[in-house]
Amino acid sequence: MSDMPQSDQNAPPPPPPPPPSSPPPVRQASSHAPAPSKLGVPWADFLKRLDAEDKKMAIPAKYSPQWWFVYFRREAIGVAGRKGQDPAKQTIMDIHEKELQWNFAKIDGMGAPPVRNMLTKLLQIGFRGVRRPWFGGLSSDATADNIIHCCRVVDPKKEVEIGWRSEARSWEAIVEQKGTKRQVEVDTLAKEMKISESWHPFSQGQYRNYLWFRAGVNLDSDFRSVISVGEDIQTVISFPQLDAEGYPDLPKAPNGLILAPCSWSLWKGDFQKNAQYVARVRDSRGQTHDLLGTRVYVYMFLIRGLVLNTPAAATKYTNRALFPEKGLQHIALDDIYACFPAIRVHHQEKENNHWVCSKMIGHTVFLKDPHFTMTEQQRRCRYPENVRLKFDQEFQKVPAPRYPRPAFSAAWTDAGHGDAKKLKDPRGEFDIAELISLGDQPSVITAPRPTASPSDHLQASRK
Repeated sequence: MSDMPQSDQNAPPPPPPPPPSSPPPVRQASSHAPAPSKLGVPWADFLKRLDAEDKKMAIPAKYSPQWWFVYFRREAIGVAGRKGQDPAKQTIMDIHEKELQWNFAKIDGMGAPPVRNMLTKLLQIGFRGVRRPWFGGLSSDATADNIIHCCRVVDPKKEVEIGWRSEARSWEAIVEQKGTKRQVEVDTLAKEMKISESWHPFSQGQYRNYLWFRAGVNLDSDFRSVISVGEDIQTVISFPQLDAEGYPDLPKAPNGLILAPCSWSLWKGDFQKNAQYVARVRDSRGQTHDLLGTRVYVYMFLIRGLVLNTPAAATKYTNRALFPEKGLQHIALDDIYACFPAIRVHHQEKENNHWVCSKMIGHTVFLKDPHFTMTEQQRRCRYPENVRLKFDQEFQKVPAPRYPRPAFSAAWTDAGHGDAKKLKDPRGEFDIAELISLGDQPSVITAPRPTASPSDHLQASRK
């Protein structure tokens, strides 16, 4: 799954529907440059120079025009490298040689129209989009291999599908913001990521209204224009991914106890906000280690509206295992059945004095009692019996143990999730002895040694 970021309220109202006779807003990349009979420069030579120039390029400021140029270009080059893509190759080479003269630093100083035109060309080459107009049906971008066949509109009156999503937003924030919106529709996020700037393609409604699929390298949903969701709690618990770069060693007092965040001189801002827990574990050799723990909120909900089948879109370009995710436009608060506050203990500690918390290594997960959006009586009024039955069935699949007992362990895989204990870990098997809350007054909670495997817990929850 693409990383699953947060939403906010006060999103702008959708633009008025275009007339049914209007053409699809996105054109083929080839419309920007006539298809040449022969490339002016061999593609391999261009890529060699691009690699050399990129190494000289200074790291762009996050979300600057140059940063977005690199983001869109990555997918465009992935698409252009395939057979029959000479027009796309020529467009990319013209951008670098004619428009930029290989001077990437000039991107941030260019006016809005030329930057938007350049980014739009790369978007049209490397991404595929689909939307659902107000007047019905589905509309796709006009590229030759569009993804409209990978989308459908789900009506809960005809079929019932349950989805799962994990976020760093608190339950209170989810309620206040009335569910989840796409990042491009959230004023605060659009401003932070410069999406609302006139030089960005997504500032234009004709591009912002699409669900975009990254067709070049990543072969997944663009998480800024798509809400990515999974099929079960074990899979989505790996998200949002922890950006472990820059996390220093846990500061400790001379007696070995971990200090409260208020005394951490090296940890500032997000470090203190995201590192809420430390798990003290004992490995199979009897040694003690400290692992980082983060708090997330994972919720189950009713899927409705436009749905992008991400693996189906990716099968056009690869034969490898595809992550089972779906892309949505919106998740309404009333469609959320239950939300579990969760603590993820990341199965890796520091390396070279920095944390390494890969989702592929896995987590031990603690679940707290869930929050519900409505009472049972309200659910009976809102949902028909088949929907309530589906919710109940999915709820029963959630592993039963509750905090302070661990609920399950799982690791991210290309196919969804796997058992974290089956993966290699530098310490081998380990048990969590203490879960330490990193508040101003740290508390220690003793977690009993698990007596059953995660699969045993899962089976017990179904009885």
